[in-house]
Amino acid sequence: GNVGYGGNVGVDVFCSGSHLLGIQAYQSLVKPSDGYVLSFPTFTSPNYTSDIQHVLQTYMSRTQNYPELQRGYAKPKNDGLGLNQKSDFNYLNGVIVDVRMSSFLSPTHVIGPGTILQNEDTTTTNISSQKGPILPNEQTIFAQCTALASTHNEPTYTKPFKSLVYDTRTRIMLRRNDVKSTLSFMIQMMHDEYKKKNSKYAFFQFIIRHVNEQGTIIQTKVHTHRLPIALTLDDFINGCQEDVIPVLLGREAVYRCGMSRFMDSRDKGKEGKEEEEEGDIIYCSKEDDELFSMDARNDLDVTVYNISNAYRTLGLQTELSKTILPSTEDEESNNKNASTTEQEQPLSALDFAFPPELSDALRLLHHLRRGPMLGSGPLQSFDDRAIQRNLFLRLPLKDCIGMMAPFLWGLMIGGNFEFMPIPPETLALWDNSIIVADDYRNLFVWSGRSTVSAGNPQHEIMIRSCEQFLMERSKNRFPMPQLHILREGESMSRRLTSRLAPSHGDSPEQQLARFPALGTLSEQELIALRYKFRFYDPSSDPSFRDWFWSVAGTTSKSRKSTGVSLCD
Repeated sequence: GNVGYGGNVGVDVFCSGSHLLGIQAYQSLVKPSDGYVLSFPTFTSPNYTSDIQHVLQTYMSRTQNYPELQRGYAKPKNDGLGLNQKSDFNYLNGVIVDVRMSSFLSPTHVIGPGTILQNEDTTTTNISSQKGPILPNEQTIFAQCTALASTHNEPTYTKPFKSLVYDTRTRIMLRRNDVKSTLSFMIQMMHDEYKKKNSKYAFFQFIIRHVNEQGTIIQTKVHTHRLPIALTLDDFINGCQEDVIPVLLGREAVYRCGMSRFMDSRDKGKEGKEEEEEGDIIYCSKEDDELFSMDARNDLDVTVYNISNAYRTLGLQTELSKTILPSTEDEESNNKNASTTEQEQPLSALDFAFPPELSDALRLLHHLRRGPMLGSGPLQSFDDRAIQRNLFLRLPLKDCIGMMAPFLWGLMIGGNFEFMPIPPETLALWDNSIIVADDYRNLFVWSGRSTVSAGNPQHEIMIRSCEQFLMERSKNRFPMPQLHILREGESMSRRLTSRLAPSHGDSPEQQLARFPALGTLSEQELIALRYKFRFYDPSSDPSFRDWFWSVAGTTSKSRKSTGVSLCD
């Protein structure tokens, strides 16, 4: 892999077979060029053709005049960019991503493809020469910015301050230009530094430098954003994007599964350290992988417990302040309005134990915990888990959400051809419905028992409609998912049922609150629906509520767990 990348060759591995393929070894081979490893049932499938077309559209982002290419197949250095002393040519190795933020912010977790470059790796003699740290292709825009600053009486002759840039910048080098490669950051606020600034906003700047496919032109893109700083926990929760938080936490949990493989090598001396620095994936057995996954699940449980504990503490403090401070007439009026709203939308015990604004995020984490990446859920092979994890750590946000929990739609026999969104849980599998499901890498069309009865002319028409709906939804997806046509009662239908949350393990009241459509079924239909899942072991696959209260309850083992929060 390193030799190929030194010669400007990217490596991807597409494989097929009925036995274990050693995916971990192939992932180590493609890592130097940020390549993909994918498996297929057969090389004649349309999935193979579609996926290889996407890979061929990616390319190694490196200028033709980059010094390493002139030295043959040498091991590439980590200096991402610089100047050529004898000419004004730029040279660039990889896609260079600079992330700058306010001085009172510091990234704690960076997950995704590529390599984080230290400051000493990027301050080459070329870039610190008398020409200055401004690349030729950026000198024009830099002159425009300095001219704008001078109109505001802002001195520019001493800028940019090298120390300030180093203290506020995180530089990452991606080996190839790939629109699907993404990075995720967790950031902490340094309160002592923030008190000195006393700013209402935090500033973020993202600078991406990459080369065109011919290796002749360097392009620089700059994105700057300003976000308000939340002064209270309520402001922070209300400002959270509910689809971002579970992906950030989920990526960290999945990442720790892989990092656990380096635990032993760190104590083996120099040889183990060299392997870690190269980013090689050390092989581990399936038994060891299950242990590492268990550690990651414990870390996720501790994180949920900490959030719940902090939220309850905030609630107690709020109630205490209401008791001590007298209410004004306006406050009493607001309390009456609030109580009216609560009567219309009664709160459950869960709403007092976890922020309601993050309830959907919590359910996504439950799906991830019991799914193939962390739990003992639907797993075709040990290789499948390795592929799934690698994709989850690099694909965009929307794709990651689909990998955490499937999207479900329902069609009713005799009704109109309207796809109604339904929750991804077992009690959605009605006898008289056709379920359409999408979990990013797999597409499902599931037919209930009564829909496939003899003499039903609508069934085949609805199946074709479902297939078209899924194909249109996933036509530009990478990797291209596989389509599965399932019928209730068939052994392969477990491919879908095992991906659904076991809501049949909850009480009838909780089932109805989560899925109100159950109220349209007769008592006999409800009994028959629940009877489908009579062989159920809640200890091995707890329902959402059973899992949450076992983690966040007052007698929870998470408070004494040896797990480490995903935010630490």
